[in-house]
Amino acid sequence: MTNFYTSLLLSSFAGLSTLIGFLGIYVKPKNRYSFISFSLSFSLAVMLCISLFDLIPESLKKLNASVAILGIIIFFIIFIVADKLFKIIDRVVDRKNEKTLYKVGLLSALVLFLHNIPEGILTFNTSYTNFHLGFKIALAIALHNIPEGIAVAIPVYYANMGKGRALFLTFISGISEPIAGVLSFILIRNYINMNLIGMMMIFAASLMIFLSVFKLYPEVLTYKEKKSMYYGFVIGLILFIISNYILG
Repeated sequence: MTNFYTSLLLSSFAGLSTLIGFLGIYVKPKNRYSFISFSLSFSLAVMLCISLFDLIPESLKKLNASVAILGIIIFFIIFIVADKLFKIIDRVVDRKNEKTLYKVGLLSALVLFLHNIPEGILTFNTSYTNFHLGFKIALAIALHNIPEGIAVAIPVYYANMGKGRALFLTFISGISEPIAGVLSFILIRNYINMNLIGMMMIFAASLMIFLSVFKLYPEVLTYKEKKSMYYGFVIGLILFIISNYILG
């Protein structure tokens, strides 16, 4: 039972580190548009790096050859499905006359909620059998979840939706991690294998790439703050490199 609570603690720490990103709303910039541009660029740089240089390569290592080919096909299918899903969400939000920036935060929350499900399964079940490896995974995920929390909180807050809604959506995007971990342990623990984890990593990566390229990046361009955009990209890339170097 001790292992269970330890695993729950680590998966909760990893997932709810998105709330650290929420604290970005308390920064008082001189130029709000420059700050939004920087924040979104920083977040999308980290998410792209995680997807392209971490999740996808690691997933292919875990999959056997035939399943890897299936995974690549699923990658493109998810792109098509995500496009349709996001268009539906756009229409629903548009009917409520909400702002484009709020839609970005809402979509970020949805993607990160889904993205944290496979991470929760991996963190919880690894921690249960190997605390040191589980801790290392949880710490890596926590570092990555901070800029992901920024991608939710900053757009929602600066769309004048209030701190409460920004906090709620940031919390929801992270809480899926411990919930998924507990449910997977109870329901499918004996069925979890490398192929399953690899496929879930591809699923998460494809959603994050779609969000970054087709939602966050176009939003960043609308602010025409090139210097802030470049700074965000570079600092996000540096954070990714440093976190990967420290955690091996």
